[in-house]
Amino acid sequence: MNILENRIKKNKESFDVHEPSEGHIGRFSSKLKELDEGEGENKLIRYKPLIRVAAIFIVLIAISGLVLLLVPRQQNGAYAAELPQELREVKLHYEFQTREKLDRLDQCKLDEGQAEMVRSIAQDELKIIDQQSDQLMEEYQKNPGNEKVEQALIKNFKSKSEILDNILQRICEL
Repeated sequence: MNILENRIKKNKESFDVHEPSEGHIGRFSSKLKELDEGEGENKLIRYKPLIRVAAIFIVLIAISGLVLLLVPRQQNGAYAAELPQELREVKLHYEFQTREKLDRLDQCKLDEGQAEMVRSIAQDELKIIDQQSDQLMEEYQKNPGNEKVEQALIKNFKSKSEILDNILQRICEL
């Protein structure tokens, strides 16, 4: 690069021979202004596809988040697939009843603090029963077809519904 720079410096006078014509600076300035004014629009047009892709990703992430928040997760999903059809139906039946009763519990005429406390207590009780159900499911996996374990599972599923019945009778009918 030094060789090129040295040649340019030595021959500088031969490069400065031609002067730009009259009005050159004005035309050059106006063209620069036009480019600057149009550049904002060009930038937006240039980034439109990128903006669309980003918007689609944001919408997909928002929908995924809503689905994860609104769709209840089944804690025993891995076990449910391995249960006999009859036990799966019993489990689904009592889970449906439990959800209905939890909704009815929200409709009881309690002030907000009491309603929150009652719902919290009910959910704590249901978590304990779910833990017991998990243990029974593990036991059933070890001994498939064991009628005692099957009966214990059914009784456990039913107890969730019965606990909520008891709470509903005591709280809502006051």
